[in-house]
Amino acid sequence: MKQIIQAAHRASNLTRQLLTFSRKQIIKSVVLDLNKVTSNLTKMLQRIIGEDVLLQCHFSPESPLVRADEDMIGQILMNLAVNARDAMPKGGELAISLSVVELDSTAAQWRSSEAQAGEFVCLSVSDTGCGIPPEDLLRIYEPFFTTKAVGQGTGLGLSTVYGIVKQHGGWIEVSSKLISERSLTYFCPASSPAMPPKPAASNPKSWAARKPYCWSKMNCRFAPWRGSSFSAMDTMSWKQPPAPMPCRFGASTPPRSISC
Repeated sequence: MKQIIQAAHRASNLTRQLLTFSRKQIIKSVVLDLNKVTSNLTKMLQRIIGEDVLLQCHFSPESPLVRADEDMIGQILMNLAVNARDAMPKGGELAISLSVVELDSTAAQWRSSEAQAGEFVCLSVSDTGCGIPPEDLLRIYEPFFTTKAVGQGTGLGLSTVYGIVKQHGGWIEVSSKLISERSLTYFCPASSPAMPPKPAASNPKSWAARKPYCWSKMNCRFAPWRGSSFSAMDTMSWKQPPAPMPCRFGASTPPRSISC
């Protein structure tokens, strides 16, 4: 039974990664503080990487606000943590760093062909595992590409991260030393704090809140129903006045008042 549950979880994760890579997954963008998001995920990340890997988090002194999907940001951190764990079979260190940077057009051109000018939040994940060979650096985002043994990886970890980053308007920079170190930095456009919702405008008084009054010209009385918000024409039920009755002097009596 336990193996069936684990297989179902693996199938669910694989489906989610395929949807993310194909950009078919719905994004629920809200303003997030990446300091808080990362802090909330540290316990889960520590369980993923195991006791042999030391997890260090360096938070930004400024509020790293971004407009993003919180579940997708968590998916990025989990995929990178798993990738780092597999690169450190004998243990090591995994560091997550957050910072806010501003790039002008010259700095953006110098950094990467995908870089843009503006203010960005940098999410950097580095580890002390084995580096990436230069011939593999150009293929790490390809779907189903993996250097792991058969059955140990789907090859969708970094391609899923790449798809999420592109959906949020950012880019990734990778640096790697062949022997002992590698780093992946995610640049996400910074966002301003969310504005508080405006108070709803007060509704005008309904007919039920008005006092009864008399329409003298129409010679009728109107008393609105309590607890009702219908208009006057909805609540009025007209009655046909009775026919005039003749009097002894040959004149007709005036019609009675109309009750409504």
